[in-house]
Amino acid sequence: MGFGEYVVSISDTDVMGSWNSVESLKSSTQRELKAAYRVLLSLLVTLQGETIKWYTHHQNMVYIIMQGSRMGDLQLITIKIANVCVNAFDQDWKSKVNWIVPPTSLVSKCIQKMKQKISIGTLIVPYWRSAPFWPILNVGIDGSQKFASCVGDSRFLSSSVVMRGRGRNGLFGKTDTNFTLLALKIRV
Repeated sequence: MGFGEYVVSISDTDVMGSWNSVESLKSSTQRELKAAYRVLLSLLVTLQGETIKWYTHHQNMVYIIMQGSRMGDLQLITIKIANVCVNAFDQDWKSKVNWIVPPTSLVSKCIQKMKQKISIGTLIVPYWRSAPFWPILNVGIDGSQKFASCVGDSRFLSSSVVMRGRGRNGLFGKTDTNFTLLALKIRV
């Protein structure tokens, strides 16, 4: 017993999975909600910044997504779905210590958000000196490494700290990583 879903307007987005022996005994509503959550996680990078309209025949799922549920297990999955769908750039970063692991295309936007909102946090990025975000982080001259004043501390991380996900798309989905990551303590 399993599930399968796809994104109508984007090719190569088929997501399939199976239920373990415990999950297969759960209600159809719980399985539908869990399937939606797993699909969102699998396609997180692909769906970044997109408006999502979910088509389903399961009216209980629609109601629970919109109104919530009094059943704890269903409400927990609904909260997880909501957390995945929230646009991080619309949130307040100022009053929190942030853990930021953005897609590489959003690194510059994350740094700008932190500077605008006077935020602190740890930013994880690939150590790619040719990346468009690199000049924002590194102010060294002639290739020397000197981090911008907003970087309080830095640590190099080997690619072995990354656990490959189930998704087939994105930076960490297709192959094992063979580059170094950088953890930066940003204090603006």
